[in-house]
Amino acid sequence: WNWISFNVENEDMSLNSVLESIGSFATANTDIISSQASGFATYYGSDFGWYGTLGSLNPGVGYAINLQNAGNFNYPVVEGGAARAIDGESQDYILSEKVSDWNVNYKEYQYAGYLTLAVESHDGFDGDILGVFVDGECRGVAERTYFPFNDSYVYMAQVYSNEASGE
Repeated sequence: WNWISFNVENEDMSLNSVLESIGSFATANTDIISSQASGFATYYGSDFGWYGTLGSLNPGVGYAINLQNAGNFNYPVVEGGAARAIDGESQDYILSEKVSDWNVNYKEYQYAGYLTLAVESHDGFDGDILGVFVDGECRGVAERTYFPFNDSYVYMAQVYSNEASGE
């Protein structure tokens, strides 16, 4: 894992635009970029690019990136612009009263894992939410999302822990 900061503002802040220079050495289905609070994305190959709950990079926010191959990352060229910092945004879900206690404070945890889940025995509906728990404590929340890579619906969860493995 390497940390990169992102301090430029461009017209197109999408992952596929900002991380264009990584495409020549990125490895499909294993390379990941993550924000501690705004989600994650996986690289699905040159024909499809980056996809996940993290869709764009924000100036002033740090990101962790895990690449299987060595290479150079080049920030996009900004025409006449200057760097500017802004606060990052965390993902917020509007939870029904039945699951309103599914709160996760990512700042309390040292590690984050990334899950992309498909629930095949359930048709699902827009607005469905899946929770990930450890001993009754909510450690991640995911909303049902359309996944264009294989024309399906998935739940993409960022799950937090203070244990490096085994939990």
